[in-house]
Amino acid sequence: MIYLTTVTPEIASLGLRFSERGTDFYLQIMNKLKVIFYIDGFNLYYGLRDFGSREYLWLNLQKLAYILTNHNETLEKVKYFTTMVSDPPDKVKRQVSYIEALKTQDKIEIFEGTFITENKNCWKCQYPINKCSYCGADLKFHREKKTDVNIGC
Repeated sequence: MIYLTTVTPEIASLGLRFSERGTDFYLQIMNKLKVIFYIDGFNLYYGLRDFGSREYLWLNLQKLAYILTNHNETLEKVKYFTTMVSDPPDKVKRQVSYIEALKTQDKIEIFEGTFITENKNCWKCQYPINKCSYCGADLKFHREKKTDVNIGC
C-alpha cells in the first residue's frame, strides 16, 4: 500500500483504485499473478466420460479457468492439447464442433498432437496379430502421440 497526500491528474489517469481517508489517499497496487491453464483434452474427456459425468463433456474451459483463478491472479491463457480423431464420423463431428466452440473464446489456444496406428501383439508370445482369428476384425489400435511433448514445451 502506498500513502499519498494528493492525487495528481497524472496519477489519477493510471486507472488505479484509491481509498480516501479524510484528506489523504491510499493507493492499493495489486501485483496480480499471471496464470496459464494447461489442459490435456484426452485425459479430461476420458476422465469425465469414465467417471460418468457426460454432462460436462462440453465444458466451457475458459469459464472454468476464470472460476479457478483467485482474486489476486489474472488469467492469461488456457492451453488445450488434443489430437483429432479420424473415425467414427459421429465422434469426428462432435470433436470438431467442440474445438470450433473453444476457438471462439479469446483466452483459448489449441495445440494438436497426432495418432499412430499399431498392430496388436499376442499377449503370450508377442507375435504381431493383424486380424482376430474368431471374427476377422482388424486388431489395430490408435495411440495418441505428442500431446505430452506439446504440454512440456
